[in-house]
Amino acid sequence: MSATAPAGPSTPDGPATRVPGTPRLPRSLLVPPSVLDVLDAGHPITVLRAPHGYGKSAVVASWLAGTGAVGCWYTVPHETSDLTDLLRHLLRELGGAVPAGDVGAQDAQDALAAAVRNQGARVVVVLDRYDRVSAPGAEALLARLVEQCPTLFVVLCCQELPETRLARLGVDAVVVGPDQLALDRSAVGELAASLGVPLDPDRAAELHDALWGWPTPTRALLTAHAARSAGTAARTFDWDVAMLHLTEGSAWSETPETDEFLLRTRFVDSVTADVADLLTGRTDSATLLAHLETAGLARSVLDGRARRYTYLPALRTAHAERVVPGGEDIERDAHRKAREVFADSPELAIHHAAATDDWDGVLSIADGSWGRLVAHHPQRLRTVLARVPGRFLKHVPRLLVVRDVLLHSRNDRVATQEIPWPSPDAELDDSEVRDLAGAAIGRTIALRQAFRFQNALEVVDRLQDTVQSPDGRWHGALADVLPFLLVQSGVVRFVAGDLAGARRDFLDSYRSGRGTDLEFLSRHGLEFAALVDALDGETTSAVARLDAAQALATTPAALRRTVDPVEPLVRALVAVEQLDLEAADEWLSAVPAQENERSARISAWFARDIAAATVAHLRGSPSLGLTLLDRARHHAGGRVTPGALAYRLVTQAQVSLTLRDDNPTRALNLLRAYPFPRDAVVRAQLALQAGDPVEATAAATTGLLRGGASRAERVTLLLVDMAARHAAGVREAAVDALRSALALADTGVLRPFAEASRDVLEDLAADVPEIVPVLDAVDASPVLRIPAPTAPLIDLSARELAVLEALEHAGSSEVLARHLFVSVNTVKSQTRSLYRKLGVTNRESALGAGHTLGYLGLVEPD
Repeated sequence: MSATAPAGPSTPDGPATRVPGTPRLPRSLLVPPSVLDVLDAGHPITVLRAPHGYGKSAVVASWLAGTGAVGCWYTVPHETSDLTDLLRHLLRELGGAVPAGDVGAQDAQDALAAAVRNQGARVVVVLDRYDRVSAPGAEALLARLVEQCPTLFVVLCCQELPETRLARLGVDAVVVGPDQLALDRSAVGELAASLGVPLDPDRAAELHDALWGWPTPTRALLTAHAARSAGTAARTFDWDVAMLHLTEGSAWSETPETDEFLLRTRFVDSVTADVADLLTGRTDSATLLAHLETAGLARSVLDGRARRYTYLPALRTAHAERVVPGGEDIERDAHRKAREVFADSPELAIHHAAATDDWDGVLSIADGSWGRLVAHHPQRLRTVLARVPGRFLKHVPRLLVVRDVLLHSRNDRVATQEIPWPSPDAELDDSEVRDLAGAAIGRTIALRQAFRFQNALEVVDRLQDTVQSPDGRWHGALADVLPFLLVQSGVVRFVAGDLAGARRDFLDSYRSGRGTDLEFLSRHGLEFAALVDALDGETTSAVARLDAAQALATTPAALRRTVDPVEPLVRALVAVEQLDLEAADEWLSAVPAQENERSARISAWFARDIAAATVAHLRGSPSLGLTLLDRARHHAGGRVTPGALAYRLVTQAQVSLTLRDDNPTRALNLLRAYPFPRDAVVRAQLALQAGDPVEATAAATTGLLRGGASRAERVTLLLVDMAARHAAGVREAAVDALRSALALADTGVLRPFAEASRDVLEDLAADVPEIVPVLDAVDASPVLRIPAPTAPLIDLSARELAVLEALEHAGSSEVLARHLFVSVNTVKSQTRSLYRKLGVTNRESALGAGHTLGYLGLVEPD
């Protein structure tokens, strides 16, 4: 925007001259540069068409003063249909000879053309308030005039002019509309500063959006605000000031009748004439809405066959703040009527029920359509439920869960909700079943957030026993809530380590929610099922599930923080198994890192850390991977507890990477500090590294026969068994183990073979040629060759361990002896034996070795 002084600019030939009849320019006029460009372009006819207050006349007057052109300005004073009379006025303004007597329009037109030609220079004729001209043929006459007179340029300023009349002006006519004349956001700030009301950008944007950049009411509002807030820090605008200017001289004016019309329709985001008729009980809404648009107080778009209107935001604000006689009763009645009109649109009906404090109605709508509201209008549902008084909501605990858990409003309220468990022989009605499920889900999530996984699992199991029939069918009253229930149940089972039960619940949630308003939960369930597959080493199935999930609805933006970023975790795990480390890095970057607050709420947080640690190990830095896992265990705190899936997988990864880091002693001590069932893999690996192939084979065989091991664990056990039998000289058994591993490994999986003994694999390649392309693929990957471990296992006796622990706290040998209840000579002898085993010569080195080997510093879980 550019500011133009009221007197107008000077021209190159001298001071600008004022054309008679032009209006006085307002203070701090801002002329849009784009409009000046149109006027300067010299189109034969230029039309400025906009409602009252858009500064059409002022803009043209400012521009005309700067051109130095000869011209005339005629403001049509009243409605006229006499074309000859209009031409006579123009002749007078141009100083032409007005034909005497009763002449026809053609003679007057010829006289006007002659007067223009006599000027001998560019002539600009401005017809202000041209919308008052209703003379038939006026536009055709103007088109003929500019065709006859190449030096004639016509500018029309009007509030309204139908498209049919515009078309008669000819193809060379250019129309400037309200959007081009409006102030932009920066111009509002500039205008405010010039009027002594400096606004910050956000406040200027608020004013711009409320008035659509309408220049005159914006100027009036700023001027009144400056006067009212002089010496104060006033922050609110008096919108009635703007309304006075909006309605003054417009094609629409406020009356009690139109006030009521606005009261009954203004709260609808976009209203059609049919809806307005239903809301008001009128039959002329189309006419009223059209008048509002003509006046600039509404805008419309064609939606199919209906025209949809949106009100000027300031108009809504002004009517909300005004005191209209009987307005409160009218508004309450309007909201009640609107609830009836929008009965099929719960997102609208619930808003109108809340506007009249009809909390029973709010709960009825929310309970009947919560799935649709959660999926498509979560913010509106959250806002409305937050307003419901507790005495109403406490009787519908299922909606407490929707409000506090799914919409993340107040999680603390759910933890205190009692679960209405029925007696074993009780017959529950539909409402009781829904309340039971809602309360149980809320308690489950509260327990999960407190890392009480076993307790959460007990609630889930009891709920399933109560509301599920012996043949596995869920109670019919849970049809709409089932996807939500099953996803939460699946997450609890997943976190607690029940992967088979979790996969079942996730797949059931997928099937129950597909094609419903909660389909985004179906997608989430399918992605979680893919994660279970990926952790089990079922990479082909995991990728297939993710691909199938792509066709399902995505999570609404307002709810994305309520679901885990599962897909990138699965993609990263699959990429790691396929040794595509760059892809793994890219997918991991899409998941919040350990330090991110969001990471603490991700139920599968450990998958990211294990994948990142494995990538570091495959790049030749197992120590970096171990650092990542140590930090993960530290950040996780109470989430890594015995029995949880994270506990087992993080510990297994730590032990395996510690072995790869050539530290079998620390690996064994990790397993002692963090024991877990089904540890056959790490025990077999430990035995193999310790040089005990018989024990390694026994551990591997036990793990394979015991059952419950995942595909990935079974492949690793077979490769350990292969290496152990090869070391024992039983080549045929080693070949069988390798063939079994190849047959069991999923398509494209390379990581177990990259981590297995390379010398053994190459030696067996003569008997198992199908391993050759696998090794070639490993060599083509960015994975560094993993050397075979060589460090011996250092096993301290109980007495030596006691001495090592005492060295960390006791002082001299005498103090150490008293602490251990032995003689000084015994302590010295035991200390020498300890130093020998650790390969050190002093206390500090012994303590350092103790921490490195895991004899010191490992904290056993509670």
